[in-house]
Amino acid sequence: MKRFFIIVSIFLCMVMAFAGCSSSSKDSDKGNGKIVKDEPKDGSGDNSGQKTDDADISKTPTEGATDTGETNTTNNGTFKSITDIADYWSELYSGNEAVINQMEVPMLELVTPAMTFVVGVQYELLNLTQADGRYDGELMLAGYPGFIEKKGAKLTFGYEDTLKENGFSPQMAKGDKLVENGNCDLDKGYYFADSYTERAGKKITHSTSEFQKESDGSMSSLTVQGETLNFKNEANVVTTYIFVRNGKNQYDFVIATSTVGTDYKELHLEADMTKEKAVALFKASGATITKSGGIKDGAVHID
Repeated sequence: MKRFFIIVSIFLCMVMAFAGCSSSSKDSDKGNGKIVKDEPKDGSGDNSGQKTDDADISKTPTEGATDTGETNTTNNGTFKSITDIADYWSELYSGNEAVINQMEVPMLELVTPAMTFVVGVQYELLNLTQADGRYDGELMLAGYPGFIEKKGAKLTFGYEDTLKENGFSPQMAKGDKLVENGNCDLDKGYYFADSYTERAGKKITHSTSEFQKESDGSMSSLTVQGETLNFKNEANVVTTYIFVRNGKNQYDFVIATSTVGTDYKELHLEADMTKEKAVALFKASGATITKSGGIKDGAVHID
């Protein structure tokens, strides 16, 4: 699974790099297992709309850690950059990788959340000193003109560009507008990004990704991806919803779909997000649950 994740990551980087070569702005100034069947069971920031609450999601994983769920990681859950959050997620995943690798039929959705950081970590290259202020420049791999603004532990970032030539797929055509906006609260271990491709004034792709560190040291993610056109240039109105809670001996997940396409209602993680809460959230949005499960007794179980 790890090799599969790396291959997909490299592929996405190549896609962004190819599209970036066709972008309209190149003169920007550089910035300084085995599946076991269970029996059925009865933004902090201007762009995210993140819910505010009094739940403590800043506790480090080493505080009161036990063998029943708390997680130890190299950075102890203290984040100073987007890269730290990405590394934290990856290290938690590494602890579950051997079990996930036992699956006879791999599920791409289980590694999809981390793909968000393929673009996310590029913003920090615009501000290598991690100083407060706004920094503009060209994103290294994507080639889009982007920015990052830092105010203490709070970050906002994004890019906007128009393709001058056809890109890698029918979802990247000359004249398409590419946009991303996001924010991050390093103190809370929170990250949010909203990106879309617009053609003739309508979104043909749209995705939102959200991560938050939970009080037990695990990290939850919520990814929603919508499209109206597939890679074969055929009409394909579909939305995919993915929830994962990634922790010590824990990889709870819920996958759902709908036919809303890119015009889906923006969803957000709740405090101490659970699989059951995700099922309720997806159903309330009109989506159909296609699969849910998690790690149990050393294997990935499907509910």
